[in-house]
Amino acid sequence: MSFSSTGSATTNPIAPPAGTAITTWTSLTVSADLFAPGGAGSGTADVKVLDANTSEQLAAAALNLNGDTAVNLGLISPQAHPALRVAFGLASDGQATPVLTSFKLLYNSGAPVPPPPLPAPALTLSASAPTVVFGRQAALTGTLTRGGAPVPQQAVSLLSQEVGASAFAPLVSATTEAAGAYSSAVRPVKTTTYRASYAGMAAEPTVTVGVKHLVTLRVVRRGTRGTFTGMVGPRHPRRVVVNEKRASGRWVKFATLKTNSRSRYSTVKRLKRLAKYQFRARTAADTDHLAGVSKVALVDRQKASLTASVRARTVTLSGRVTPNHAGQPVVIKVKKGSSFVRFARMRLSRRSTFVLKRKLARGTYAFRADRPSDRDHFPAKSPVRIVAIR
Repeated sequence: MSFSSTGSATTNPIAPPAGTAITTWTSLTVSADLFAPGGAGSGTADVKVLDANTSEQLAAAALNLNGDTAVNLGLISPQAHPALRVAFGLASDGQATPVLTSFKLLYNSGAPVPPPPLPAPALTLSASAPTVVFGRQAALTGTLTRGGAPVPQQAVSLLSQEVGASAFAPLVSATTEAAGAYSSAVRPVKTTTYRASYAGMAAEPTVTVGVKHLVTLRVVRRGTRGTFTGMVGPRHPRRVVVNEKRASGRWVKFATLKTNSRSRYSTVKRLKRLAKYQFRARTAADTDHLAGVSKVALVDRQKASLTASVRARTVTLSGRVTPNHAGQPVVIKVKKGSSFVRFARMRLSRRSTFVLKRKLARGTYAFRADRPSDRDHFPAKSPVRIVAIR
């Protein structure tokens, strides 16, 4: 009689009954003998304990072929390895063979252990600017994380409460992207507090965006007559508007006006014919809005235009300065690095125009026309024109 030189066997998955879970893996006991019909020969056997799902080896031992072999399983995590398999390996010299008579795997089981609770979500909210001018937008941005990890593809509810309102009102829902970030554009009409909300939040973040009055001002001087016009937004009939003039390095009151039923204002004031002025308009804060200030109106500001054309390697630069400054200098500048430097200087024609032709090396150039200030006009800078010489 002869026997095969090797053999193996593996059990089905070993797990507790449905509705229960392993609390501890305890031990494995295997009984084995050596069957030698002729009274001679040898063999060996081993046992391995594997994860039933991944086949990861968790324990192993050589078997005693003259009795029992005990394997300790107490170090195997039941949460990480809820089911096991037992694999046996047999080897024979052909005259004798190992025989497995029995094995016993012990474990303790009970009710399934609930998974640990998820960490509470963390939600942030901020505004792109603490204040905006009436009619302008602000961006609300934030992130949603859980345990420091981003939470993507989730809806974050944004709510708003205008100053004077008794409660928050739903505004819009923003969806988080892969990094857990979300954003939404808002255009508040008065000072407003925004709140971000997500299920499971103990404290919901808020941010306030103040809204300034929109104030405009336009000043036109003809001779010694200065016409001041503007408006306040949102509509505020009979709103006090203060016009100020820059004098000796500070702003001083020049005129006090009130808006009409359409929230507009106007006045006419005497100005010097040959002088430079800086004016601005402002209105005070109220319950709903912060104080507003207009852009500075310059009297008078020069305007310079510039056009550029290329033929072969010759560039033609032409333009006009208004109001008319016949015979006065205009400077053409070219960009070098991050600044503009002088390229040419010429005098304006009787019609306050200029034309310059230059042959240039191959390359890309950025040009600008500058007109310096004088006694009664502020300086002018034309739009930048880009030309490519090939």
